[in-house]
Amino acid sequence: MEWLRKHPIAAFLPLQALLCFWNLGLLSPWGDEAITLQVVRLPVRQILRVASEDVHPPIYYLLVNAWQRLPLGLDWAVQARALSVVFALAATVAADRLWARRLPERGRIWFLALWTVSPCLLLYARMCRSYSLQLLVATITAAYILRFADKWSWKSGAGLVAWLTAGLYTHYVPGLTLLAAANLALLRKRRWRDAIGIDALVALAYLPWMG
Repeated sequence: MEWLRKHPIAAFLPLQALLCFWNLGLLSPWGDEAITLQVVRLPVRQILRVASEDVHPPIYYLLVNAWQRLPLGLDWAVQARALSVVFALAATVAADRLWARRLPERGRIWFLALWTVSPCLLLYARMCRSYSLQLLVATITAAYILRFADKWSWKSGAGLVAWLTAGLYTHYVPGLTLLAAANLALLRKRRWRDAIGIDALVALAYLPWMG
């Protein structure tokens, strides 16, 4: 019991997995889900072409396309939804390691409890959409923003650039929001060069898709 109190994620992660994986095929795919399931059936070149005209950059479609090739023996929609659950579980681990473990013991348990049974997270984590991937990327990126703003280092700076780029390749809105947050955190400390450098590197990494 003492070990579980110190590592509450060991109890909450299986509970979240049970809640999210349970009966994933209960409901038929709704509008946007149905479109996603059609897109990920396409060859990679066509996926890139469709993504270039959509609000979604390509990374989510490509990840689902690769995931669907795994011989899991599941219904097409169920298997695609399962990947969203995997992203949600990874986001839970990231939230615990990067954020919740800084809290007092009771606060950490309450955080994980509310996170695990959140109706919003349970709803969106079971959809074949990029919501849980966005959550995972945002959870990690926000931690890197604070880490780099608190203390400059090559490691945290490289990690920040990588995750900001991942955010932009996942979805434009959270990607730009995270980039703006990084700039505000750095400019607040008058680290103009660092902000410009981060922006330049992210733009360089995003240049192939902008083209």
